Amino acid sequence: MNNKLRTTLQLCTIVTAITIPTGMATAQSAAELVARVAGSDVTVSFDLHSQRTDDLARRLATGAPVSVVWIVDARQRVRFWRDVPVQRAVVRVTARRVGAADLFTITRAVDGQQSVVVQATLADTCRYLTSFELLPLFSTADLAARAGYRVEIRAILDGGGEPKIETVVLAEGALVR
Repeated sequence: MNNKLRTTLQLCTIVTAITIPTGMATAQSAAELVARVAGSDVTVSFDLHSQRTDDLARRLATGAPVSVVWIVDARQRVRFWRDVPVQRAVVRVTARRVGAADLFTITRAVDGQQSVVVQATLADTCRYLTSFELLPLFSTADLAARAGYRVEIRAILDGGGEPKIETVVLAEGALVR
């Protein structure tokens, strides 16, 4: 009986020693979302912090366009109830290979309005597809001055001859005034 208990405790210790560092590594690589009031706009920055871009590279290698649609929702916090949706912004980033070279044309549109067209290498293209900085996505005109808000983001990855991928909420954060 004593040997069984000792073996069980040793197994628990080994599982714990493996699980804790894995959980810490996962927490460090989590996506990051920051939303701040800047004048009459709410600017949003997002970084997926993805070290694995194998799927994007495979999709981009086909020569077919690849797009990521970021769906960003602003929600008013409601105590003891479900947060109320207030505003939604859609950021579409599309990458297309330029000829036979390893260059890509990247276009970004916010709510249907094209805002950026650049050419980039594969590594920079992956960065454009997985992050953005200080995009003015919402107007503060529709936000109550004293209410609390949070912003959340989801994604849809499509193109490159692979099946479409739709995510659940990847990140969320409080609106900083």
